Amino acid sequence: MHRTGFLKKYGSHIIYVSILGIFTLGFFILSSVYAFNTMKPRTVVLENSLFSSNSPTDTKIDLQIKNVIKLDTPYPVWNPRIVDNNSLVFRTAEQGSKRYNYKICALNINTNIMFEIDSKNSYELLVSPDGKKVLYFDSSLEKGIFKTFLYDMQTKEIRKTFDGSASLMLPDGNRYIGMLNDSLFIQNISTGERENLITITEFHQKAGLLWTTQLIPMVNQKLWNFKFSSDGHKIYFIGPYVEGTAVYMLDLENKNSLEVLIKGRITGLASLTNGNLLLHGNINGEDGIFIYNMQNKGYKNLLRGNIYYFDITSDGNIAYISNNNKGIAELHVAHLGDTTIESDKIVYSDIKNVSFLEWSRNGKMLFCVSDRMNESSIFRFTFQ
Repeated sequence: MHRTGFLKKYGSHIIYVSILGIFTLGFFILSSVYAFNTMKPRTVVLENSLFSSNSPTDTKIDLQIKNVIKLDTPYPVWNPRIVDNNSLVFRTAEQGSKRYNYKICALNINTNIMFEIDSKNSYELLVSPDGKKVLYFDSSLEKGIFKTFLYDMQTKEIRKTFDGSASLMLPDGNRYIGMLNDSLFIQNISTGERENLITITEFHQKAGLLWTTQLIPMVNQKLWNFKFSSDGHKIYFIGPYVEGTAVYMLDLENKNSLEVLIKGRITGLASLTNGNLLLHGNINGEDGIFIYNMQNKGYKNLLRGNIYYFDITSDGNIAYISNNNKGIAELHVAHLGDTTIESDKIVYSDIKNVSFLEWSRNGKMLFCVSDRMNESSIFRFTFQ
């Protein structure tokens, strides 16, 4: 009788506690399964509050983050290029029994779906403006011989092959700047026609380099960061100059127009819509981001400090990585005025081993890749 009374009095509480216990046990089981699966690539949406600025800002223009996606991959992401707002192509590798097996892949960071484009070790990938074609080159066919492959992202097949290496896709998506033997050239993809722009001899006359280096093929001259002028008639690139580097300009309508614009230890450049250039590196002993005026050939240091990796949109929004006084790498966004940086703020602090930073074509998304030995993290910041 006593047991029956006890059940009547406390039965509902016992049932409630039992259900709660079963629910809690199930939660811990699911958490354990989730933790086990964290070795697989997964996309995480990060809260906006994690990226609030702790820097004073100018209220003229205030870039606001709408959302952030972070994708951790159990493989390295090297030399990435943006295909569209959701996809990247990149070079990666997996550890084989005796060596790394390199390959070129495409990845959708929303769905985590990845597919292999080719089993090659290409250090340069180019994507056409419409995202439908990918150019990459391979130097493993024969020693010193480079081949460029044109891959169709829609049909998933190699459509054409060209001699030499590719360095910059023209805005029309049908031509590219490339290098072969002793020449820099423009290749027409549709017709196969090739137009030589400069030779090694012409380049070295401007660069002031020793004559012995002329024996090195053009593709090994360490010319990089090719960019177009806003009118599409000129190309700029960084190359060696005596003991440092310089920014070179080549007029596509004048084959003998190679010109040295500015010397130093320059590591990056961007072409602005007003015709000027944005540079970063070291000029005359100063580190930072510089603006170079094409009219008077002068420059101004806009941001001083140890800055590496930067990109700018057509409407002047800048992203860059800078080390603070404690050596911590910080991701900044800001706006470029006529000759000043405005509304500078930190959107991510302590971001390690950055190897890629680039705005999407519409300037609304910012992609950033952080590398480790055999894994990477891909960030995509979406701004309002």
